[in-house]
Amino acid sequence: MNFHLMTITDAKQILYKGEDVLDIGLGVKPDLTGKGIGFSFLKAGIEFAKQQFEPKYLRLSVASFNSRAIKVYTRARFKETASFVNNGTPFIVMTMEMGHLG
Repeated sequence: MNFHLMTITDAKQILYKGEDVLDIGLGVKPDLTGKGIGFSFLKAGIEFAKQQFEPKYLRLSVASFNSRAIKVYTRARFKETASFVNNGTPFIVMTMEMGHLG
């Protein structure tokens, strides 16, 4: 695992660049968390991104304390690529090469 800690300003300038990369954001209503729907929800989002944008990579940021989400993203073959802190909260940047869904 190889990642670097940086500020949100650095993150915007460095992390959110790249060819053939689509940044995605996902969220589940709090009353729906912990019900085992995360992976299918993520798969639907990945399929939408694939059909609409045809990216080579998907990238997302997740609060480092959100262990359930990180588990789902890891299961889908996202890998930690960097980290940053925003308003005192650490985040992990995760990237997945399309075609490698777990």
